[in-house]
Amino acid sequence: GNISLLMRAMQAVGNEATDEDARDAFNELVRQRLPSALITSVGRFGIGYLQAVSMFFVTYMPRQLDGFQQDVDVLTLHFLKWLLCYMTQTFSILPLALAFLAW
Repeated sequence: GNISLLMRAMQAVGNEATDEDARDAFNELVRQRLPSALITSVGRFGIGYLQAVSMFFVTYMPRQLDGFQQDVDVLTLHFLKWLLCYMTQTFSILPLALAFLAW
């Protein structure tokens, strides 16, 4: 089949090799190269910093904002401290926690 043709074109097996030999060689090649190729392409954890921040920004932050009183002036020191606290969690602590879990 196609795998046999590919393995012959790559000269991973000889022209006289059977389809079964070509599939075995292909399976061995995949076992050797696929793990490192996946890690190289997506990282150890599978998501990067921006994806992690985006995930928390659209899930965690709105949930926190919903819990805040609606009649509060957003320019008060209390609100700004609260906002700084949750932005710190969204942009640093939670992505670092994900990285720690992947470690």
